[in-house]
Amino acid sequence: MRKLLLLAGIFTLLFVMATAQKQWVGFTSDNPQLPQVILEEQNQSRVIIEISVQGMYVSTITEEGQTFQRIELIENLTTKDVGKPELPMISELIGIPGNQLVSVNVLEKETIKLDNYKVYPFQTPTTDNPGGHSHEFVIDQKFYNAGNSYPANQVTMDKPGIWRDVKIAGLHVIPFEYNTANNELEVIISIKLEIEFSGIDPEITFNGSKHVAPKFYKMYDASILNFESLGCTMNFKSNDDIKYLIITNTEAISTIQPLVDWKNQQGMRVEVKTMETGFNTPQNFKDYISGLYESDNLEYILMVGDAYPDGGNSGGPNDVPMYWWQPSGEDGSYSDSWYSCMDGPDDHYADIAIGRLVYDEGELDELELQIQKTMDHYFNPDDQTNWAENSILIAHMEQYPGKYTQCCEEIRLFPYALQIPIFEQAYGGAGYSNTDVVNYVNANSCGIFNYRGHGSATELWQWCPQGSFTAQHVNQLTNEDQLFVFFDVCCDNMDIVAHVGDCLCESFMKSDVASVAVNGAIIPSYTIPNHDYDKEMYKAIFNDGIYNIGYITNFANVTVLNVHGDLGRSNVRTYLWLADASLEPWTLQPADLTVSHDPQLFLGLSEFSVNVLGTGGAIENALVCVSNEDQTVYGVAYT
Repeated sequence: MRKLLLLAGIFTLLFVMATAQKQWVGFTSDNPQLPQVILEEQNQSRVIIEISVQGMYVSTITEEGQTFQRIELIENLTTKDVGKPELPMISELIGIPGNQLVSVNVLEKETIKLDNYKVYPFQTPTTDNPGGHSHEFVIDQKFYNAGNSYPANQVTMDKPGIWRDVKIAGLHVIPFEYNTANNELEVIISIKLEIEFSGIDPEITFNGSKHVAPKFYKMYDASILNFESLGCTMNFKSNDDIKYLIITNTEAISTIQPLVDWKNQQGMRVEVKTMETGFNTPQNFKDYISGLYESDNLEYILMVGDAYPDGGNSGGPNDVPMYWWQPSGEDGSYSDSWYSCMDGPDDHYADIAIGRLVYDEGELDELELQIQKTMDHYFNPDDQTNWAENSILIAHMEQYPGKYTQCCEEIRLFPYALQIPIFEQAYGGAGYSNTDVVNYVNANSCGIFNYRGHGSATELWQWCPQGSFTAQHVNQLTNEDQLFVFFDVCCDNMDIVAHVGDCLCESFMKSDVASVAVNGAIIPSYTIPNHDYDKEMYKAIFNDGIYNIGYITNFANVTVLNVHGDLGRSNVRTYLWLADASLEPWTLQPADLTVSHDPQLFLGLSEFSVNVLGTGGAIENALVCVSNEDQTVYGVAYT
């Protein structure tokens, strides 16, 4: 078979060219083109791919009296050794059949040589907080003067990991070798690789099921280059195992009951586990989650309670602690993501979707409001207008029309396969203001509210000439039955740990209106991984049909991890949902479904026929739950 992929899904090539002083240097084509990956063969023993590079972009940068050439294939996909040459990289995600080992061999390679290039060094990564975007120029002058060839290895495979039902590893190809002694570039313009599977992996053991639920199948199919040959099939029948775990304190039990009842009715059997002696630490929680994941294939976790770690930072006895996650030599953050990664202390591929609802000590009315908003999102949305088709893209004005605006433009211009949202371009560099944002939401609202830029604990920081967007502006919103999901891709807006008072994400959730869910970062998060994170969330929904918000971000993080290494791992640790992680954003005008079924259910029969129709006909992969009031009868399946 031959499967052609235009690399990166970063579609807006023309926009990139228009916003930077770059020149196309063609190797085999005078017209700018992205690298191509052709999947020539895939089976349980091997994968053969051919990668071709038709040319590169070159821009000139002068720093400290030295003139460099910056080389790009796909913007920001590069090597990441600070101070050493920044060379373009091509990355793919490979699925590993069963519990085999993986290796890569070069079968064929064609190269050319280019002279007189002094390659720009990779710079200290920036973060999206005030002050996180300005660093001194860095160069490893000793390395450049020593006459080194870089990189040491042009084709590498990551250590394998487990992503719920599949075993995966990142493949990375650097089609350039740079000699600092003579400023020569050797460029791979074509390479054929064999990725071989053999033996038994004694370190990363895996015995996953090949029959997977439709929502997981979609994620794997959209992410893994050779997923077709892994032998997975969709499993349309579920069971009455525990799929949804809530960890909370005893005072919240009655307040969350409406959500518990609704999740059970949806087909996500719920267990509510309250804190007590022996079950009140992050490790206690992780052990219990791991047990349910092994026994019941747990899919969702909801933490209900504030998140002061272990009762610190003036926290109270009803707080549900987060985990301090800091792998050796990496950035540390309090994290809920750790609870969702089931395969060892270094695993960052989330197997479960997780969310949290927070309220201040003794303020159960704040929790009650968020539960009511969640229920209203499901049961009482505006179904008279197409508000949910809208998506507002708010971009910080820095480096306009590049950087944050460019990220939003790449979101807007991507050719989504399932639905093209109605985008509102709210760009600070083009004069959009806080007042404009408030007026837009109050007049139109949106299914997805998106911010890309700098943040602090309480602000969309100085994103436009009018200044920061704060709780003051949230309080001006009136979108009562048009609640949006907020992709808050910046720094610190989710600082529910250290900030005294409500952080900005809490302000959105504790408002009577505004958002029904918000995803944000607790600590400073890295700029370039954030760009890909934002873009991949939109692709999850509108290109690949992944709708549960917890799995939207799990899906996006796979790309962040594969492309951005340790920087991506840091971002994975710090992002958090304030929400029911199984919630889906409205993306079309809400409409009732028509459900028909057999008039009687006979106990002992293995089949019960249910048909689900929407405005466009039969609905595929609709989750159906059949139960009686006390749930002694309980069946779950997909159409």
